[in-house]
Amino acid sequence: MVLTAAIVAVLLSQVISTDLLKVTEIVSSPNQRGEVVQMKFGIPVSWIHYRDTHFWEHSFRHLAGMEIDAYALDNPLDPRVCLQKMLDALNEDGWEVTERPNMPIAHRMTRENDPKFWQEERGDGQDFHPRSTTFVQQTTYTFIGCDGRAKWIYTFNVISVGIAGYKPLMLRILNSIQLSKPFVPEK
Repeated sequence: MVLTAAIVAVLLSQVISTDLLKVTEIVSSPNQRGEVVQMKFGIPVSWIHYRDTHFWEHSFRHLAGMEIDAYALDNPLDPRVCLQKMLDALNEDGWEVTERPNMPIAHRMTRENDPKFWQEERGDGQDFHPRSTTFVQQTTYTFIGCDGRAKWIYTFNVISVGIAGYKPLMLRILNSIQLSKPFVPEK
């Protein structure tokens, strides 16, 4: 059963890497001056969005998911200084910094065993129960960035057997990120 799930994951991830992206937007929480920032990015049309969240998930067996958020800065900063402050606050090793036009970003990858993947509904409306004691390795890519007016975070999770097919999609989403200038929303 584990082998079958792995084969299906690899085949689906190869199809998903060519999935069409629809432009989606979120609005940040207000900063101290009441300003917000609007973030636009592409999301696969087939993915499920969970209401009142910034989380989307692949619709087949929870193979992949992503979460994204943006925050308007209280005071403008040099983008490199802003990114360094974010990295200092996270206080974690393994970040790689990349220069992009007008916006430096940092990313890191982590892997962990995920027992939740191998669960199924009991069918009686109750909680989930384990279907297998096998753990599946989940890979999480975390990206952070700052353009000097706003900062953002983007996480992409995928079970490791499907990462090769999902990586191009993950990068397409990353490259689609656009931030507005901070503004005060009309009431």
